[in-house]
Amino acid sequence: DIHNELPGQITGFPTREFIPKNINGDELKDYLKYCDHPMNLTNLPMAHNSLLPLFKRNISGMTIPWIYIGSLFSTFCWHMEDQYTLSANYQHEGGPKVWYSIPESGCTKFNDLLNDMSPDLFIKQPDLLHQLVTLISPYDSNFKKSGIPVYKAVQKPNEYIITFPKCYHAGFNTGYNFNEAVNFTIDFWLPYGFGAITDYKLTQKACVFDMFDLMINVLDKYNKDTLLFNDAFVRQCYSSLIVFYNTELKRIRKIQAIVPRTTLLEVHTDPNDEDEEYDIFCSQCKTICSIAFVLRKNNSDSIRTYKRHKKNHLSIRKWNELSTTDSKVSILCTQDYLKSIQNLNNSDGEEPYIDDELYFTKSLKDIDSLIKQVGVKLDR
Repeated sequence: DIHNELPGQITGFPTREFIPKNINGDELKDYLKYCDHPMNLTNLPMAHNSLLPLFKRNISGMTIPWIYIGSLFSTFCWHMEDQYTLSANYQHEGGPKVWYSIPESGCTKFNDLLNDMSPDLFIKQPDLLHQLVTLISPYDSNFKKSGIPVYKAVQKPNEYIITFPKCYHAGFNTGYNFNEAVNFTIDFWLPYGFGAITDYKLTQKACVFDMFDLMINVLDKYNKDTLLFNDAFVRQCYSSLIVFYNTELKRIRKIQAIVPRTTLLEVHTDPNDEDEEYDIFCSQCKTICSIAFVLRKNNSDSIRTYKRHKKNHLSIRKWNELSTTDSKVSILCTQDYLKSIQNLNNSDGEEPYIDDELYFTKSLKDIDSLIKQVGVKLDR
């Protein structure tokens, strides 16, 4: 896998950032035409009707293509795309690439088969199928007995393979080849994106991007210009946002009743930091804390360790490091925090949550205002 960032190395497709010196005239016109073509994989994630541009940032391997150099019998193991997005894979040159794909309808049977074959591995590593290390032949007798539907495709140079949401795929190369792949999204993917959040929590797999941010950005753009999206899609986003927001709001109100300190977080990002992070993750389930999280003090010594004014000016990356490198504190999403409160044994009569702090990553007032404004426009 190659993911370089220098002009002429990032992709096998023509780009305006790297124009070969030896082309001119009609050849140059053709070159520039392909530079801007939507099926050029450097353009596809940001093409018209794709949702990924709404994040206003590049996501390596998703919005920026990766190059894959294959050799005889080199493989790619069974996996789904991050957050069940669609993917496009183009073969520039070389020997055929053989693909096998399991549609969404067969995923449950496939998961059950692998869990039955290696239960100890999945107990130790719940996210095993996200690690791209699991391989079983679709011609295996166990595979056939399980009744798992599977399809085969042979990809040759100048051909695209498109994978649909929530379908497992795997395969191998018949010789040297040079492929390139990227992710993209369209309207019908939306429910899959929400489904991934629930599924990822079960295996403690971290999301690549925040679906709540996506909904906010869609509604914000629609609020400014109602012609940017069709109404049916906006209504779907609007309904999904309200369900998610109301569920989170109920948890927040419960936490506010017992946690005395609340703070609106000042989010800081460093544009010069190549490893900058954009989301704060729960220490326990690894979900993105879209609206709020609780800083849990795991022992009394931690109370004086971090001053509130310093914590409020940490970068997001530092926040995530705080909970992973220091056992004295944890960052908990609202759901996991309420579960932890229920499980605490308050034997000495002291309130176990008295020193915890609730942090908001977004303003509830701004979210309420946006929902009301969009609701009025949709009603009209």
